[in-house]
Amino acid sequence: MLLWRADLSKKNYEKPAELIAHNFYAKVEEELCNGCTLCVKRCQMEAIQIENKKAIIDLYRCIGCGLCVTTCKTEALKLMGKTRKTIPPRNVAMLYLGILSDKVTKQDDGKYVKTAYGQATLEKKGAPPKERKRSQPSSNLLTHPWLFV
Repeated sequence: MLLWRADLSKKNYEKPAELIAHNFYAKVEEELCNGCTLCVKRCQMEAIQIENKKAIIDLYRCIGCGLCVTTCKTEALKLMGKTRKTIPPRNVAMLYLGILSDKVTKQDDGKYVKTAYGQATLEKKGAPPKERKRSQPSSNLLTHPWLFV
């Protein structure tokens, strides 16, 4: 129940589809849509509007949950697969490594150089990357047994 409430709070964002990993989106077949507004009432992200008696989906708000599809009596709504799939991590360790990797390598201008132990340094235009001496970490992240639960 708590997770459900947390997901509903995401609808307060301008583009909730960017916050939630999903592999589907809803699409309207306009010739089948009669503008009944059942899908508008069912959509938890407020991604559907009716214009000229046809449903229109805001793909920045649609999270691909399929609630509108199951509600539509005329079967005008379909779930479509995204071309770029989001694959969940295999275990908790892979999840944390992915998060750390994203945090370490993201920079404002997009230029970075990966160094030992996942460290990154910015590379100035025309200048060689800075070398940093790193001591060996005391423990390896991948060998912690608590990460493989």
